[in-house]
Amino acid sequence: MPHYASDRVYPIDLHATAQGIITCVAFKDHDSNALSMARTLADWAIENMWDEAKGYFYFQKTKWYTNKIPYLRWPNAWMYYALVLLAQR
Repeated sequence: MPHYASDRVYPIDLHATAQGIITCVAFKDHDSNALSMARTLADWAIENMWDEAKGYFYFQKTKWYTNKIPYLRWPNAWMYYALVLLAQR
């Protein structure tokens, strides 16, 4: 699971997840594990943050609730961008 901040678990933020995928793809030529990590992040996001019935990713999860507002710009557009970058590799 990706972390928004290094010193705590919550909030779990999809934008941070997308950025992790984008960063891993960017470093694929410098780290042999980068694409594997990007795939792990993508799989985690799809398993934990994707709403299959509604067709979008959740914004954030906190310890007490999940913010299910479908923000297109933050974070869905970044997540779709990250998944496209990963799919091209």
